[in-house]
Amino acid sequence: MNKTVHTTFRSAARKRRYVCTLALVLVALVGCQAAPPTATPTPVPPTATPLPPTATPVPPTPTPEPQPWQQKARMPAPVGGATAGVVDNKIYLIGGGKTGRTGGGLVQVYDPATDTWAQGADMPTYRAFASASVVEDKIYVFGGSPGANAFLSSAIEVYDPATDTWEQRADMPTPRWRFGTHMVEGKVYAFGGDLECTCSVEVYDSATDTWEKRANMPNPRSLGSSALVDGKIYLFGGSSPEGNLSVLDVYDPASDTWTQVADMPVLGANLASCVLDGRIYAILGDSPIVEVYDPTTGEWQRGPDFPVPRHVHTVASVGGKVYVLGGGLQALPMGGVWEYDPAR
Repeated sequence: MNKTVHTTFRSAARKRRYVCTLALVLVALVGCQAAPPTATPTPVPPTATPLPPTATPVPPTPTPEPQPWQQKARMPAPVGGATAGVVDNKIYLIGGGKTGRTGGGLVQVYDPATDTWAQGADMPTYRAFASASVVEDKIYVFGGSPGANAFLSSAIEVYDPATDTWEQRADMPTPRWRFGTHMVEGKVYAFGGDLECTCSVEVYDSATDTWEKRANMPNPRSLGSSALVDGKIYLFGGSSPEGNLSVLDVYDPASDTWTQVADMPVLGANLASCVLDGRIYAILGDSPIVEVYDPTTGEWQRGPDFPVPRHVHTVASVGGKVYVLGGGLQALPMGGVWEYDPAR
């Protein structure tokens, strides 16, 4: 082999070795290249247990305040202008009429303990606007009128709840209606309500069935009301020939004398009243006004308004509560019964 060929061969061999060497170097460099640092994982906070949704606070339902007047069982036969007597904690509603002007003879018995009604024997003489007083557990019914524009009655009839029977007594010397009667030591005193609206006062002795006159009232009146407290009789409201009255007159049967005390704050006719815990509750007619008089202080104060104004209603007290029964509104009879409890 000539020198030129040999030289060329060696030159080619060197090139191959060079290429192989270069390839090995590149492989080594790639293999020795530092691996990228491993990233430190970011710590993941533990997953919190989800809380239950917070309930929107609901304001407590306010407890309704008890109302001073509450409605009770309606009477079976609505009447106005009835009178009443209380025996054995039951209210005996007697007479009256569907309009308060037509007299009737019904005896309707209300038991507050059970809020129920019963019926007694009819009164023999039908009438409205009579007055009743209880003597030894018997109900004496005086006067009244059988109807509008009719004569006044002088009848006296006695109802015995124990036997459900009636007995007739001697007539009154003076016929009366829309008046008051009160029993003091077995005798019944009758005030006002005569046709001429005079000042006459008469007393009935149930033991002898006789009448006597007493000192006249200082102020003639009809359509008023009266109440008995500690043996004295209080007359208030009503009307006279001069108009409605607010004057309060007090009668003492022991001395047969009259005194005048604090006037009622309002003029009132067609009112009805009763005594509860030594105080007089006067429920005015056609008005929500209730006036309360305390004889120990000689002062009037406003009571809780009556929810359904009416007139020719009847009022009684039993078991520490006041009851308003019947009456009328715009000539319509109302059978509703309302109870007032001072403890409410």
